[in-house]
Amino acid sequence: SEIEVHDLNLGALPIPSTAMTRQITGALSGRVKIRDLNRSASFEANGTVTDFGVGGAIVDTLTVTAGGRDASLFVNANIKDKDGQATLQLASQSPKVNGLDFGWDASKPSRLDYAVQNAQIGVILPLVRRSISEIDGRVNGAGSVTLDGDTQVFEGGLALLKTNLYVNAMGEQITGLTATARFDRSGTFSIEDATGKLGSGEFKATAHGRMKGFQFASADATLVAAKEGIPISSEGANFASAAGEVNLQ
Repeated sequence: SEIEVHDLNLGALPIPSTAMTRQITGALSGRVKIRDLNRSASFEANGTVTDFGVGGAIVDTLTVTAGGRDASLFVNANIKDKDGQATLQLASQSPKVNGLDFGWDASKPSRLDYAVQNAQIGVILPLVRRSISEIDGRVNGAGSVTLDGDTQVFEGGLALLKTNLYVNAMGEQITGLTATARFDRSGTFSIEDATGKLGSGEFKATAHGRMKGFQFASADATLVAAKEGIPISSEGANFASAAGEVNLQ
């Protein structure tokens, strides 16, 4: 069977309504081919979403090519706007397809490769909303994430440019954040030469830690605050301000 759509509002798609899917907007044009649905099902898809939006960030186009069957999934996505672009490529053995039954085996290997050039970082907001409720800025970098059962391997790095974000745990907004993050195959990460403003105070920072999946397993950071000081707060309540060097774990 084959399905073709033109300028279909993404909000009209029959997908579960979640906090993440409710933030996705745009108009989809494309085609999906499905073969052997009652036996060894497989699919091929390609499409373009114009004015694609996620979490308030809107880009000109999202172009997707995908294909899959039991134990095999391939997705290539390209996001473009007038100032930047991002390319993501996913290859996975996790899909479980048996006739009309579909599942996902997280113990099987998956790999995500990324390359971003001055891309809008706001499109990742649904993935980090529990920790960060607002984020906008630009990002550059390239690398990969490999997941294989309980093993996660990160490689590459990302550079944030003039990024503003609201950190829920602190109840504070960080503005003008510029930082470079590097990921090592061992699971460790480092952030060097980070600068920005917390409240009205400027700071410089470095951080090191370890990832588990897409979450921080452990981390420690050193902030050097300007003489004006930066607020020390939790969930929006300010307890004090700090100047000089502050160590956080």
